[in-house]
Order: sequence, then C-alpha cells, then structure tokens
Amino acid sequence: MARLKALGPDEMDAEQTALMNEIANGPRKAPMTNGPGLGWLRNPKAGHIAQQMGAFCRFGTGMTDDVVEVVICTTARYWSQPYEWWAHKRNGLKAGVAAEIIDAIENRTKPKFSNEKQEAAHDITKEMLENKKVSGATYDKALETFGEKTLVELTQVVGYYSSIAIQMNCFEVAPDQGPTAIKDPAFN
Repeated sequence: MARLKALGPDEMDAEQTALMNEIANGPRKAPMTNGPGLGWLRNPKAGHIAQQMGAFCRFGTGMTDDVVEVVICTTARYWSQPYEWWAHKRNGLKAGVAAEIIDAIENRTKPKFSNEKQEAAHDITKEMLENKKVSGATYDKALETFGEKTLVELTQVVGYYSSIAIQMNCFEVAPDQGPTAIKDPAFN
C-alpha cells in the first residue's frame, strides 16, 4: 500500500483539480491519480512542471515510441520501481518492443536486439545509470545513432524517469498487483 492515498475528485482543491484536468486534456488523455500523480497532487505547482516534462519525454522527443519505452524500462528496472516497471512494460509491448527484450531487462541480462536504435538506447541508459558515466565507445555509438539533439533528449528521459522512480520508491507506490509486478528480491 502506498504511503500516499489516491485522492478522489471531492478531496481535491482547485489547484489539484486543475492539474488533473491539465493531465487529462494532454497527450496522456487520462487523469493520473495513481503512480506519479500521487506525489504531483501533493504539490500541484511542482506537479505541473513534472507532468509537462513527462509529457515531453513520452510524446515529444525525436525517438520512436519503442525506443523511448526501452529507455524507460531500463531506467525503471535500474531503480526497481514496480509501478513504473508495470506501466512501461505494457507500454513497451504495445509500442513493439519484443517480449524477450523486456524479459531480459527485467532479469538484468543483456537483451538480444535486432533494432540498433533500441540497442543503443538501452546500452547508454544502462551505462549512465550503473557507471554514472558513459564510455567513449557507447557515447560514439549513441551519438551516431541519434545525433546530438535526440541524445540530449534521451538523457532527459533517463533523468526524468529516475526522478519519478525515486519519488515513487519513497512513497512505496506499486500497481494493484503490488511490488511483485517486478521480479526483484528487494520487493518480493
């Protein structure tokens, strides 16, 4: 059970309601009263900024949806965040990421990619998170694959989803399936 409870419409003040309406009328097309929305509602000014960055990271970069979801799943798995993993595992599969790739990320094994953009995105994301820096070879491959502008966007996706994962881990946010939504001894 999350440390923050979901708020119903009758429990929200005007700022909280405005934030939910902004999210529902944006590219997500639905209000977010669970997941990261649990935290955003506690500080609507910060929530407004976070949801705008999140909308950009999901829907506004130069990466295709499948590549974005590889980055998000790799980030969610690094942080062992069950809600983020649960949501983006589903999104990744819908966007065309192979189930074998998702499973390998979950099991912390090297996925066998047939898509060079997915592979470059996974490799640089994993290296950034695990090593806190990126080797020249990984950087050069990602730069050649994405170009500077999109590579900057990729790092923004990693940073944003790391921030969300940290917040949701603090408040013990998990999907209805609970922490077992991700294979991790820390949660199971």
